[in-house]
Amino acid sequence: MTNAKTLVHINGAFTPSFMLQCGVRQGCPLAPMLYALNTIPLMGLLKQAQTQRDFRPIFHDNRVLSDYSFCANDAGVYVDLHEDIVLILLDVLRMFQEETQATRYLGVPIGNKVPNRLKWDTCIQNIAAKLHILIDSTLAFEARVILLRHVFTAMPVFYISVLLLSQQVWKEIVRLFKEFLWGFSPEGRPKLSLVAWRKICLPTTFGGLGIADLPKQSRAFLIKLMGQYLSRQDLTP
Repeated sequence: MTNAKTLVHINGAFTPSFMLQCGVRQGCPLAPMLYALNTIPLMGLLKQAQTQRDFRPIFHDNRVLSDYSFCANDAGVYVDLHEDIVLILLDVLRMFQEETQATRYLGVPIGNKVPNRLKWDTCIQNIAAKLHILIDSTLAFEARVILLRHVFTAMPVFYISVLLLSQQVWKEIVRLFKEFLWGFSPEGRPKLSLVAWRKICLPTTFGGLGIADLPKQSRAFLIKLMGQYLSRQDLTP
């Protein structure tokens, strides 16, 4: 097949289509990872169908000869040819199709129908959980600055390297950072920020605290990613 085309879905938009010149190279570590991401959910659904539904593999002398096989780029499911079992198999494949539209990789939901907000929820929840542990501690202001500069602003790096950081998500992350940096009043209300956040993100040589400006980092990561894509010699849009 020499006329196959594809395109990439990233940050809610599709790239221009390009010709498929080759698949994943032999020995590429990406190949088994992609294979496992797609087959492990299917194997789990098949096991669930065997234990919770009347989904019977091939038996001989009360022993299972074979139920399913996944190897290299092949997949096989072995069942008795009864209508009810085939209908269960079709139902399993339908559920597999629905589940793989929102597969998680390194904690991030991925798939064509996953809202951008859902992709960021895991990141925001992780930051909030870590900050909640230390927010009532007696850490000095300088210690809080160091934690923000070297720990908490590094937590979203994986996300911002592949996902566009929206203004809404950034405001929520900044709110968490402000509450941790300035603390709360005795009444439990967040204290007022004494300095604008944009000034806090300035380098220390310019009067800031050197805390990373995540929106700028996100744009830099995505520009680098797009530059690597456009510089590929084996892809012709």
